[in-house]
Amino acid sequence: MLIRFAVQNYLSIKTEQVFSMVAAPIKEKFESCNDNVFSSEKAPDLLKSAVIYGANASGKSNFIKSFGFFQNFTILSASFAPNQPINVIPFMLSKETQEEPSSFEVTFYWKNKIYRYGFKLNKTEVIEEWFFIKDLRETAVFYRNGDDIDILAKYKILQELKLKKMIRPNALLLSLAAQFNDETAKDVFGWFANINSISGLSDALYSNFTLNLLENAEKKDIILGLLRVADLGIANLRVNDLEGESIALTIGMNNQIPTISKQKSVIKNLHTVKQVLNDKGELINYIEFPFEQYESEGTKKFFHLLGPILDTLQHGKVLIIDELDTKLHPLLTQRIVKLFNSKSTNPNNAQLIFATHDTNLLDAKIFRRDQIWFTEKDRYGATQLYSLTDFKKTKKPRNDEKLEKSYTAGKYGAIPFLGDFDDLFEQLTRESNE
Repeated sequence: MLIRFAVQNYLSIKTEQVFSMVAAPIKEKFESCNDNVFSSEKAPDLLKSAVIYGANASGKSNFIKSFGFFQNFTILSASFAPNQPINVIPFMLSKETQEEPSSFEVTFYWKNKIYRYGFKLNKTEVIEEWFFIKDLRETAVFYRNGDDIDILAKYKILQELKLKKMIRPNALLLSLAAQFNDETAKDVFGWFANINSISGLSDALYSNFTLNLLENAEKKDIILGLLRVADLGIANLRVNDLEGESIALTIGMNNQIPTISKQKSVIKNLHTVKQVLNDKGELINYIEFPFEQYESEGTKKFFHLLGPILDTLQHGKVLIIDELDTKLHPLLTQRIVKLFNSKSTNPNNAQLIFATHDTNLLDAKIFRRDQIWFTEKDRYGATQLYSLTDFKKTKKPRNDEKLEKSYTAGKYGAIPFLGDFDDLFEQLTRESNE
């Protein structure tokens, strides 16, 4: 489970910004929020979901991208070529930060232990890297500062990698250790594999994920049940395998003639089954429609996301979604959130973190105050990330506050400051008439 994530000097984030899933010591008014927190044996009480609001270009997406970069670089850096540049982008609106390193750190609970891992890097090298494990107390597995690496003696594989000088400047020690089957590093990679980080604007990329779940009868029943509850008019789903051919082009060495080969391939073709009724509302028969051609964009997105959502809930993973609400009805987005907040539908304490503009979710009956986060840019164009519980006592929201009304009124910040559109168009009209 995710406990904490911190990032500094990445994209629109200049100073260190900290996001926490630790439940604050607050008492909420509505009982519907009681299930939003879960307890673990050795970890603090954690939240099952969190939402991030903010104006366009305030940094919501950049914060989510920062976690994606952190996850991908941790997993893939060991496979980098020796001189391959690191695709990290620092905060560019300050001369001071353009050449400064970017830093990332995550704290998470996994297999009854708390792990803390992070690194600092620039476009050419890893400058610092650290890894701690807390069982009864926190112990440093290793600390890396340039070429100087201190490693706890019992980690023999890490010691050997250091001794044989196999740690490249543009690769992480943790990533390399996992490749060489260090058990602790593999454990950490197991947690990273439990992160589903997706874009709500590219939902079609996850279509096959959900399609594959339909091959399991039990999961198909759950997917159909959710589609019916969402009132999308779908009675059944049918998948037809279409056989086809794919063409592969092979280019040989030493001016050999390129060869073209054909391979058989199977494409999964989804159809929705719907009822045909007479004028009396009686069922006559059923009719099939090609899903991608006939269904609405909202229906398609909901279906595409069901695969990652069910996978996350079933295995107690972490799901991070940017623009969750795009193309979805507000009530449907609300139902997705409730799947994670509920004990019955989320018995494995999966976590959902998402960015949205849907203010209908700003409801004290849906979210605790510590589950609500905002992004706002300061006068220097840098993203500031803060929680609703970060406000000083005099401005701290009550536990029964009308959150949506207060937010749209500007009480919490993180809303766009819009100029007068009417004046602008009046000026354009005058200029065109002159």
